Amino acid sequence: MGKIDWRDHLDTMIATLQSISPRQFFDEQTLRYHSVEDEIDRLTRAFELDRTRLEPVLATVPRGRACWLPLDPGEVAGMDVMEVYWRLRENWADERFIDGALEEPFASGSLTAALSRLRDGLDELTLRSD
Repeated sequence: MGKIDWRDHLDTMIATLQSISPRQFFDEQTLRYHSVEDEIDRLTRAFELDRTRLEPVLATVPRGRACWLPLDPGEVAGMDVMEVYWRLRENWADERFIDGALEEPFASGSLTAALSRLRDGLDELTLRSD
């Protein structure tokens, strides 16, 4: 696979999320996500985490669900792009333990808001080299 244009890729992911219902996003009978899940997974591994920029957040944010994306999409706009990326990664990582962990952020609109914030702040993120 060639180099990904993350701005275009995020636009496509956002458009997909905006076009599907909660039932299409996560099927409770099969416990499976829509195929956009694969793209979210790829996104969570694409960029470096800058621990220096995250230190203030890590010092104040409790563990568990409190580090996930907020359910209020309005809260995402005011966050540093690194915090949004970190929260998305935390939300996604907890999927191993809690089926449907991204369901609430999707339903509330904060998942789409987070992807929009990341798209707008791509210049502040560094692609991983590995």
